[in-house]
Amino acid sequence: MMDAGLVDWQPPIPNNVTAAIGNLVRALAAKSPDKRIVVLVDEYDAPIVDLLVETMGQPTDRIQSNISVLQKFFSALKGSDTFIHRVVVTGVSKFARTALFSSLDPVDVSLDPRFNDIVGYTWAEIEAHFESHLAALGETLQLQPSALQGEIERWYNGYNWTGLERIYNPFSINRLFNVMKLQPYWSKLGMPKWLLNLVNHPTYGGTLPAWKGGIIGTNLLDASMDSAGGVRGSELALLFQTGYLTIKAETDTEFDLQPPNKEVSDFVVAESLKLLLRSDTLSRWGGKSQLLEGDVEGYIHSFLQNVVAPIPFSAIKYKNLREIEGFWQSQLFTALCFDIGIENVRAGVNVFRGEVDLAISLPQALYIIEVKVHRPTKSEKGDDTKRGENSKLNELRVMQSNKQRSMLLHSSKLRSSNVRRYDCSALHSMPTQARQ
Repeated sequence: MMDAGLVDWQPPIPNNVTAAIGNLVRALAAKSPDKRIVVLVDEYDAPIVDLLVETMGQPTDRIQSNISVLQKFFSALKGSDTFIHRVVVTGVSKFARTALFSSLDPVDVSLDPRFNDIVGYTWAEIEAHFESHLAALGETLQLQPSALQGEIERWYNGYNWTGLERIYNPFSINRLFNVMKLQPYWSKLGMPKWLLNLVNHPTYGGTLPAWKGGIIGTNLLDASMDSAGGVRGSELALLFQTGYLTIKAETDTEFDLQPPNKEVSDFVVAESLKLLLRSDTLSRWGGKSQLLEGDVEGYIHSFLQNVVAPIPFSAIKYKNLREIEGFWQSQLFTALCFDIGIENVRAGVNVFRGEVDLAISLPQALYIIEVKVHRPTKSEKGDDTKRGENSKLNELRVMQSNKQRSMLLHSSKLRSSNVRRYDCSALHSMPTQARQ
């Protein structure tokens, strides 16, 4: 904001963005001791990302118009570099360099280990600056200091940008010490619907939704918006940039991206399930207790009735989603993560004799699940109007074992004698309108 003294300087009224920015920079520099200024551009991507929320990630003329304005803005800064000491640009989304910064030569410090902790708190900083808050929170939750640190870490820690130390979400930590409850704060701000759709779509996410995380090449972490305002690049990279995945491990060529903490994983799982069921509310169905008690049949029945049955037919009748075992595997994975926690569920696990579709690891037992889908016959495929109706979740095969290591000895084919088979086809016999 210009101070009152600047009213003495009267530049000509500009008729374009470039002239306006140039005049402002020169006016501010004139008041600086060394005749140069530092320009901070915060949330530079907001004029584009806000529109992407409205357009579900698709480019539009309005987005292109905003990109054009931003290009002129950064060109104006380049043209006034004599009066600028440094330009610092921050934002969430990463845009192709040719789209916005063609006139600049920016240095990207996003993954520079030296700057790993500039956007969050370390535990040492929390202890130093929130000592009284920690004591009050521990008293409120009746937790000893070490247990309290463990809970705060589980909820809000985990972020990493190639640094040696994982950092805490500052927004959530500040709210935690104000409200004095371990609950979601940052995640409640919401994920853009276009991004939620993108990372749950089988075409992009593969067998499992992208929010689960995965391995990505170091050269692929630069997902960005293109010059037309459309989203391009890996969905894993987009989730990393927006804070829903973080670096858990790395090599010279790859990053292992995973949800950073409980706050993020719980939120994304719940929102993904809402998206699938077309519902604004969700209720748990006691799955963890059923599995701990060995009531596999009860859990499978609950899953079919609470997750599969309510899925609107219109949500899965296109692109032959019903024929893809991975689609149903993804939905069961999401439901299990929602009900018993993402830390207890593994999917697509490579073992000695094959691949395990899903593995549920609980203190008292390990469950291995294989998903089977009925695919249409040639005659059924010939009738496009019935193709979706004839593709259905046909069977779930479940093996229970009290030995966690048994997962390494069995393939996902699950042909051993202790495998239980659950017929799901009856679920699809209900009238179509009942599943709308």
